[in-house]
Amino acid sequence: MLERLLGTVCLLWITVSDWTLFDEAERSFGRRRETESAFHFLNRAGGDSWQRVRNLLDGWYAAFPDPGGDVRERFRQDEDRQHAAAWWELYVFTLFRRLDYKIEVHPSVAGSRNRPDFLVTRNSGSVYIECTVMFSDDELDDAEAWIFECINSARNPDFLVDVWGVAQIGSQRPRKSEITAPIKEWLASLDADAELAQVNAGGEPPHCKFGFRDWSIALGAWPVEPDHRGEAERLIGSPPARLEVVRDVERMRKILSEKGSRYGQLDRPLVLALLSWDFADERHMTNALFGSVAVTYSQHDLPSLTNRLPNGYWRRGAQPRGARLSGVLFGERLKPRRPSLSLPRLWVNPWATMPIGELAPFAMFTAEDNGNIVSREATMTPEDVFDLPPNWPEKS
Repeated sequence: MLERLLGTVCLLWITVSDWTLFDEAERSFGRRRETESAFHFLNRAGGDSWQRVRNLLDGWYAAFPDPGGDVRERFRQDEDRQHAAAWWELYVFTLFRRLDYKIEVHPSVAGSRNRPDFLVTRNSGSVYIECTVMFSDDELDDAEAWIFECINSARNPDFLVDVWGVAQIGSQRPRKSEITAPIKEWLASLDADAELAQVNAGGEPPHCKFGFRDWSIALGAWPVEPDHRGEAERLIGSPPARLEVVRDVERMRKILSEKGSRYGQLDRPLVLALLSWDFADERHMTNALFGSVAVTYSQHDLPSLTNRLPNGYWRRGAQPRGARLSGVLFGERLKPRRPSLSLPRLWVNPWATMPIGELAPFAMFTAEDNGNIVSREATMTPEDVFDLPPNWPEKS
């Protein structure tokens, strides 16, 4: 009898753990460290608002058909790209489910071994959905993450710092004390009240270039207002900077090309659900699809002219370019904590082989034959779609 009871308990635990994305881990407060994975932070973050996030995502996952546990396994990965991709699939599935679409996961496609993530159907229209996440090039590698985590630990109650530039990216990993000691010494030599008066008068904050072994990093020191001194949990007040130019438009076009040619000619429209995890926005998406904006200047005081170059992934003509990809559903910096921050927006290919029918309620962008971009507003708010109150998760 006892053995049977223990077996039932074990089976129940396995069943529950299979649909739960998170562990019963010890919760702790504090911001995410630079070397901490997104999932690890989400799993351990303390406070009612973070528990609401975990409860919401567990509810979403309970409705997600994942018999092999692939999405759950990737969601729990310490590699942020795996975690983000799994979350985005869960988000897109939930988005269309709440919009009353019938959803088939990993539908088979005639003539291809590849399978899109979803086939969504409502009324008489159906669309294949392929999900992907784009990261910018300025993701920190392990050595850089260590450098910036050490800088953050060199706290000073009177100052925050900005990373003004990385003059040289090194290959060595300095000891923590090699980084924190000179920063603490520099900040301790500054008079916060005097520097604050200079900044308020329009002057620049003090700055200093540091050499950490083969690294060269410039920091600027921003004095904190007297009433808020000692409150900061980290020293860096803005995200770390790097010297490389982030080529998000080119990266988008590469992703579009790869995904657009993945399945051959389909029997239904194909929409790419693309999430920008970092910095790419609406302008990057428009330029990637319809061509970059160029400005022509006049030498005779005439108005300058703007036009789009013929380098967009979508291009009209006798044989339209990118015609297999009917649309892009683009999400900007949506994260597990803020799923109702905004709704993705839909870019529609006017020259697609398989045009999209109605795909409500998303804001929509498309192009006319003369190159003009036309748009319409969304017909629902994200709070309406996900049934979440304003300021969620701070307020339930």
